[in-house]
Amino acid sequence: MKFIISIGWRVLYIQLNLQKALDHAPNLAPYANRALKTWRDYLLDLRKDEGDYEHHMFFLDFVETSTAEIPNGFQWYTLRAIDGCLALGKEIVFAYTKFPGIILVSAVYPPKPEGWIGTRIGRSGGEIAPPQGIEYPGFHEFLMDRVERLFDSGISSIQEQKVIEAMKSNGERLLFSKSFQVWIAERRRKREEKKRSLPPSVVELIDIVEKGRIDPSLPERDKNLQEFQIDLIAGGLADLDLISAQNLERDITDNISAARDSREEKMTVSDLGDIVILFLTLIGSTKIERLKRIDKMFKEIESGESYSKAQMILMFTWDPTNQVDMSFDWECQLR
Repeated sequence: MKFIISIGWRVLYIQLNLQKALDHAPNLAPYANRALKTWRDYLLDLRKDEGDYEHHMFFLDFVETSTAEIPNGFQWYTLRAIDGCLALGKEIVFAYTKFPGIILVSAVYPPKPEGWIGTRIGRSGGEIAPPQGIEYPGFHEFLMDRVERLFDSGISSIQEQKVIEAMKSNGERLLFSKSFQVWIAERRRKREEKKRSLPPSVVELIDIVEKGRIDPSLPERDKNLQEFQIDLIAGGLADLDLISAQNLERDITDNISAARDSREEKMTVSDLGDIVILFLTLIGSTKIERLKRIDKMFKEIESGESYSKAQMILMFTWDPTNQVDMSFDWECQLR
């Protein structure tokens, strides 16, 4: 309790005395000054309790899905950034602090805000943990505003560049870091936006890659390395320009139609410059046969000089007549 109040007191003191945050809200100034004195006296042991003010702690996590639109950099903000301010409304004021993965709120007025579920820090101690909820009116809009304010300066791109630089200088350490996980999550969220403008077949290929095989028996480092490689591949597909994506869609559609009509093997090569995609339809094949075929073709590519300019070669195989296993098999060679 004393720790959280000390954080709230700092925010309130700085905003009142240094940044004059309440100069344009004189009706709230008396409440803020009263809270400031109460919390100071409590921290200095001049009083036994912290008054009637409630203090809340909310834990943040990765956003897998969201019904509401969230801004770019949202997960950088919630899981890596530090922020603090005095939140103001016509009849509302509270001290807000954001640490990586945690929101702290010290209510000023009203001292007992509604809509905070499973978040209150108890005077007599105890445990606090998810599930939690925030249904405080206007808090969602306030949080989105804080994200946009922080990232309007371009900090999102700066943070991402720092991750890339850290990966180059100390990749081993980064693979075990929270920043790596946030970077992956934020890139995945951005891909969801890009996929809305891509043709259906290309979106399906990206989905197949994103659900790629990560061996759970591997050490954490190797699993994270596999996740990084999958992200690079999915990102390469999502970054295709519209014309390249449409050409790829046409190649895939033509390949499948021709294979179904002729009941014969069909290979299509989409050479998109940095990315080469080989799409092989094998009628009447088993999964083992398809995987062996992929392995054989990659060995042939490696032994020759084909696609020498490509930085990524992707191969997808499938059998549309296999009613037992309709999934795609795929491999990628990163250069």
